[in-house]
Amino acid sequence: MFFQSSAASEGARGTRLPAVEELSISIVGEKTILEWRAQEGVDGYIIYRDEEEIDRTKSQSLRMDDSGEGEYMYKVRPYYMDDKREIIGESAYVTVIPEVREASLITRVVNKKHPMDPIDYYPEDLVSVGTQGEYLREEAADAFNKMNEAATRDGCPLTAQSGFRSYDLQTILYDRYVANYGKEEADTFSARPGYSEHQTGLVMDIVGGGARIGSAGGFDQTEQFRWLQQYAHLYGWILRYPKGSEEVTGYSYESWHWRYIGVDEAIRFKESGLATLEEFYSIEGGDYPQ
Repeated sequence: MFFQSSAASEGARGTRLPAVEELSISIVGEKTILEWRAQEGVDGYIIYRDEEEIDRTKSQSLRMDDSGEGEYMYKVRPYYMDDKREIIGESAYVTVIPEVREASLITRVVNKKHPMDPIDYYPEDLVSVGTQGEYLREEAADAFNKMNEAATRDGCPLTAQSGFRSYDLQTILYDRYVANYGKEEADTFSARPGYSEHQTGLVMDIVGGGARIGSAGGFDQTEQFRWLQQYAHLYGWILRYPKGSEEVTGYSYESWHWRYIGVDEAIRFKESGLATLEEFYSIEGGDYPQ
């Protein structure tokens, strides 16, 4: 991945548009996702692939259904309209090989068909969240804190119960569940080492209202759960293992297991009406390969 800029035109406003910042790209299933930091004073963004204009958007991201094959260079240029003249800003570039999937991507999908890569991935930007000694990656932690502040103002304070888990910790937990319940049952509610979403640092088990983690914990009967259902996507969070999607996700329903995918993606996910990330990104789910 690399960035550079090129010359830009200047309008009557005297505004010379700089290149967008934090341009990134991810390949999730059959979709290519470009994201960048929103820029003030623009009317939109022009997206190019290998110097050919492919789309325009007013959003700070673009999702494309076809990731293509081989290596592509994408370019994003901001623009605004000055009377009837289009003022185009400098360029930011990113090059991607579609087959590459980075473990650190915010939209990384981890399930029984798609383990962490590398298998012992350990995020470098973990920060403390809440009062239980839990950790999330910095962006997810900031989003959780903002969400919790809003929920608390509405009388629904959230408790961060279980966040990041390392490969080694997941090994200990999974082995314990297998010893207590047997491998077949353990696989319905606990990920094998290297297959846990908690290892991404983008998942938090959330409780509140006196509820506990677990099928008998009653979290989905609380005001906190109802609040999350209505507002969590506005902060980048989604319910990862919904009721009725066990065959797709590979796991039993977990009302407490929430995943951060970024605000724009979470809003699009909510608006899609789909229940799982597997369906949203057209990624294979279900049980472990035989």
